[in-house]
Amino acid sequence: MTIGKTPPRGETIYWVNGKHPWVSISDMVEYGTILTTKEKVSVNAEKLFGDITPTGTLLMSFKLTVGRTAILSIEAYHNEAIISIYPFIDNEYSARNYLFYILPIIANLGDSKDAIKGKTLNSKSLYNLLTPLPPLKEQKRIVAKIEELFDKLK
Repeated sequence: MTIGKTPPRGETIYWVNGKHPWVSISDMVEYGTILTTKEKVSVNAEKLFGDITPTGTLLMSFKLTVGRTAILSIEAYHNEAIISIYPFIDNEYSARNYLFYILPIIANLGDSKDAIKGKTLNSKSLYNLLTPLPPLKEQKRIVAKIEELFDKLK
């Protein structure tokens, strides 16, 4: 996993003539995909961020709205309250899709701390989250069942 960054707001060089989408928690629809962002950062921000987060990446908020997950449908950078999650083994996005549904539950069971604006996890508590990982075939079955149930709620 990698933690995002926010360029200094007072330095317009990072925000004027934005080229790259920049994800904040408000861009993350619960159990959704990110197609657009409210803000963009300029090419000057590339030096701060490094590589852009690729399409298909699972994002999770770990501050304020702890555990909100979304999948990037665009390449984008994201702020410091969001992590990119890259499962080691991920045939056909099976692990990613499983984590997409499971992490909101698991993250809220973690060792969160009270902050001024709400709950937050820190790096240590993120690494210490115990996540049940059944075999990939079982993960696929779990995701299929969750999606079937979500469809019935619509």
